[in-house]
Amino acid sequence: MNRREKILALSATCVVLAWLGLPVLHAWFVAPIEEKQSELDAVNQQLAATTKRLVDVKRAAVDMKEWRRRSLPPNPLDAQRQYQAWLTDLAQLVGFEELKITPGRTMPQGKAYTSVQVLLEGKTKMSRLGEFLYHFYRTDLAHRIAAMNVECPTAEGDPTLTVSLTAEGLAIEGAPQRGYLFPATTLTRDFSSGTSPTEIEVATAADFPAGTPLRVRIGNEYLAVLERDGNRWTVEGGRDATSPGRHAKGDSVELAPVWPAYADFTLDDFRRLVGGSPFVKPVPVAPPPAAREEVVRQDDAVKDTYLAASIRRGGQPSAWLHRRSSNETTEIHKQSQLDIGGLHAVVLDIQRDYVVIRHDDSDWRLTMGDSLSTMQKIESAGAGDENASEDNPGDANAAGTNADDNNASNNAASATKADAASSNGAGTDAASTDAASTDGASDPASQQSGTSPGVDS
Repeated sequence: MNRREKILALSATCVVLAWLGLPVLHAWFVAPIEEKQSELDAVNQQLAATTKRLVDVKRAAVDMKEWRRRSLPPNPLDAQRQYQAWLTDLAQLVGFEELKITPGRTMPQGKAYTSVQVLLEGKTKMSRLGEFLYHFYRTDLAHRIAAMNVECPTAEGDPTLTVSLTAEGLAIEGAPQRGYLFPATTLTRDFSSGTSPTEIEVATAADFPAGTPLRVRIGNEYLAVLERDGNRWTVEGGRDATSPGRHAKGDSVELAPVWPAYADFTLDDFRRLVGGSPFVKPVPVAPPPAAREEVVRQDDAVKDTYLAASIRRGGQPSAWLHRRSSNETTEIHKQSQLDIGGLHAVVLDIQRDYVVIRHDDSDWRLTMGDSLSTMQKIESAGAGDENASEDNPGDANAAGTNADDNNASNNAASATKADAASSNGAGTDAASTDAASTDGASDPASQQSGTSPGVDS
């Protein structure tokens, strides 16, 4: 066997040995390493899951501590009694009339907490209702309005509303035991509040939280505590839409904490939220009277262009002009310049059913579905009405019919109701308004600190 044959034989032997020996080597050395690596990966996954659970538990503990701080007293009967007294003071502060407040149901939720309900009935204006909701939701309590019903006797003006609502607070197990809803003390001398700093003296400040600023309530006035030196406080009155007044020795001074999540909201925010009353019909915008004179321009482009639609985008009105022959649509806005055939004009106003255009120093009305060639010239109110009556005697009858329809609508609107039930919004139809709002859900775990203002209106 020559040298070359020996090398080939040796190579073949090595290949055979490698083919037979690699599985053995893998089973002896590689497989145990891979098995240990798999075990290590499983342990790391368990560690990550355990760490996440630990973080969740710590976060839940922080949340529960916060909820216990905001809770009503843990005893349900004490909680309901004190919550009822607080709601009575709040409703009287904003000017509810014929007020009736009664205890509602108490609903234990296992051993975690008890839902405590108080029923409120009374009459008030829409603006006062907004003020009530403002003070209610800014107060640092674990509570919400679970349901609200609002009845309106008429569909015009600023009617007095009949309001019935169910307020619901949480008495959470483990909350601090106390005989009050909020800490309170008394004045040791008379004083008159104002919008400038004034010094007062209280009997004790032991139960009040340390530091400033604080908000307190004396009677029907909210005041800000700017500085504290023991029992001597520097305050500013007339806060949160209340008026400065004179207070006597012995008057109660109660803490009125503001929930940080709602601290930046103002009374105007809540008034705007309920300001667009669903119970009062808006005043209809009467179209300007139009003469029966047709526009002079009669070329093909003017005849072929029609007012096809009137829409609102971002609160701004716009309209569509459609040229049928070319199937082209042009969107116009107020102050848009029109250059169509022989017509050179500017858009003055856009309403739901018509557009007002300035052409040749005269104002013209283009009605929905009509061609530019049939625009009607707008004259003075008196002349327009006279011409309309002469050209179409039925217009006066139509106006009378509309007035009757409006009266019928007013009567129908007198039965309008609003029912409120959960979370940050309102739905309205022609006969009723259903809204819901929560300062979070009944379950404390479902309420979040970053809630935007949801008002049941």
